[in-house]
Amino acid sequence: MVHAPFSPAARSRRHRLAAGLADWLGRAWRPLFALALALFVGLPVLAPLLAAAGFDHLALTIYGLYSLTCHQLPERSYFLFGHPLAYCQRDTALYTAMLLGTLASGRWRAPGLTGRRALLWLLLAGLPLALDGGTQALGWRESTWYLRTLTGGLFGFVVAWVGCQLMEQTLAQTLASPHSPKERTGDGLA
Repeated sequence: MVHAPFSPAARSRRHRLAAGLADWLGRAWRPLFALALALFVGLPVLAPLLAAAGFDHLALTIYGLYSLTCHQLPERSYFLFGHPLAYCQRDTALYTAMLLGTLASGRWRAPGLTGRRALLWLLLAGLPLALDGGTQALGWRESTWYLRTLTGGLFGFVVAWVGCQLMEQTLAQTLASPHSPKERTGDGLA
């Protein structure tokens, strides 16, 4: 039997489909996000490997893409096989630590993490990065590879660790809401 697009049966099917998709995304968002981060972290490492292997066009494409997010100064970059990574030391640490923070957030949690506590975590993790990067940007001193890596890594880990927990809380509240697609009746009204 064919149903009109706005019939109760068609709406009911759409709502079941939406509820199924919401449930799946509620479970799969962290692995999908981790996979996207792994790709984002891996490409800058692939660029010098491609350059060393003679695939200059592919390497230059990756360098060009990451030039949109990073200054790529050679004196502030790690090198592989004589070629710099496609992002600087601080970004290398920051994004790699974001991947680790995303993975850790599924196992290691901060009980009672709310907006204020999350903000406190972010401020505490961001302070060393702001001091290191800020004093260097003002010309007061030159940062070291060690400080760029440490401050970027600390901030990246905490941003992802806190952000993933807040995302998980938001998804749980949304999926439990009486207005979520899962709880709607066949006529589309709560």
